[in-house]
Amino acid sequence: MGVGYAPDRPNALINELRRHRFTDVEIRASGLVRTSHYGQLVDRFRDRATIGVRDHHADGAPVVAFAGYAGPHAGPDVPPVLHSPATAIHRPGDVLDG
Repeated sequence: MGVGYAPDRPNALINELRRHRFTDVEIRASGLVRTSHYGQLVDRFRDRATIGVRDHHADGAPVVAFAGYAGPHAGPDVPPVLHSPATAIHRPGDVLDG
């Protein structure tokens, strides 16, 4: 997995993961979503170019997290870069992006 794009929809990934029968608990644990002010799950990396963060210390260099980069037309209140939070398989700072 290399570079990708997350669509500009608040639940595109969530819907796809649910279609593949992942539970909301599993989806939350992935770090790929956040909870909105209204208590709903929303995609963390929407409308961003994404790069998989691989753990080169593990066999097969699996993707363990993502970095998401905002486009050039993103508003001033949009963070330019988002990183996956800490999860059961990823501690930020242990591996490099790209």
